[in-house]
Amino acid sequence: MEKQHRNVLVLSATQATLQITGVTMVAITGLAGYALADNKSFATVPLTCYVLGSAITTIPASFLMKAIGRRAGFQTGTLIGMLGGAICSFGLYIANFWLLCAGMMVMGMYTAFGKYYRFAAADAATDSFRAKAISFTLAGGILGGIVGPEMAIRTKDLFPDHVFLGSYMSLAVVCLLALGFARPFIKKMVTSPPSNMPPRRLVVLVDTSASMRRANLWDDARSRVSTRRHSLVIR
Repeated sequence: MEKQHRNVLVLSATQATLQITGVTMVAITGLAGYALADNKSFATVPLTCYVLGSAITTIPASFLMKAIGRRAGFQTGTLIGMLGGAICSFGLYIANFWLLCAGMMVMGMYTAFGKYYRFAAADAATDSFRAKAISFTLAGGILGGIVGPEMAIRTKDLFPDHVFLGSYMSLAVVCLLALGFARPFIKKMVTSPPSNMPPRRLVVLVDTSASMRRANLWDDARSRVSTRRHSLVIR
């Protein structure tokens, strides 16, 4: 299997885990908030915190991945997701509404990192495969729409004295799966040469003579150049 195909498969799996956590949180958080809030009109505040966490982290996540690379960035995001699931679980365990809100804000930060999966697929694919790479990655999210609600139903009563505690604990487990998917395959993007090495310049010589216009030679040459260029920037 080619590297770009393997990366897209992994990114599709991580996209699936992202959607599983998202759908599960949407399914249970309003009910959990209603159960914990003294003022029932605050029931959806945890979901608002989730959206807010995603909004304030989207741009910082981009800058972080530019600095440390896609793989390290996604690993950081999934670790944040595990932390968020743990905070939400603890909030449910001690019946603290505001701790649940804090955990949901952290889960929103994890989601902000996951929004870049499709861009990673585009970066890792050649020109001819890029559109399909993005489509296949986003298609992994379909699994979330199927698994997410089912997981919420089957885990909400794992701890009868603490309804929904099992559901939030399962979010941390799903993030752990995403971390396992990302670690071996998604390569770090090199944004700048190391300081102790001189910068490299890539020169491409293109033959535009009539001989290159036969059949599919020109398209094949462009594809080879693109493949070679990607192999130089991915380590």
